[in-house]
Amino acid sequence: MIRKFIFASLCLTATFMVQPLWSQDCTPVTLSEPGILPEALPFAQKGQAYSETISVLLFSDTMVEANGQTVKAVIDSMVLLDVLGLPSGVTYRCKDGINKFLPLTPSCISVYGTPTAEGTFPLEIPVMSYAKVFGFVSINQGDTIRNYVLNVFD
Repeated sequence: MIRKFIFASLCLTATFMVQPLWSQDCTPVTLSEPGILPEALPFAQKGQAYSETISVLLFSDTMVEANGQTVKAVIDSMVLLDVLGLPSGVTYRCKDGINKFLPLTPSCISVYGTPTAEGTFPLEIPVMSYAKVFGFVSINQGDTIRNYVLNVFD
């Protein structure tokens, strides 16, 4: 009896550990220049399966203000911290389960699930960008992407 209990416990634990493998993965569209596509999310229908991919191509450098000077910052990475405001029943997952985006490397976010509520859901996507200025000084900058709204109709 104890062996059956231990075996059942191990099976249950393994099931929850491999759950991310069952989660919706995404394939980014080819972007010709750094940016995010699509510009807007398509509508969803309450009680119907929804799946949309947001493709991301992170730029490699930018200009920033440091000690009163405008200097070039070479981007190391950007980390997606969360996707806030999704309707109940809808979640997200980054490509291969990795929330870190690298410069000029195509990646994506899958937004999927079955919405259980109707309404207008403005999304907030907090990110943290990491870069180097002067070739060796590490800096980071938080930002929030507010481009997306998910409209769910009955």
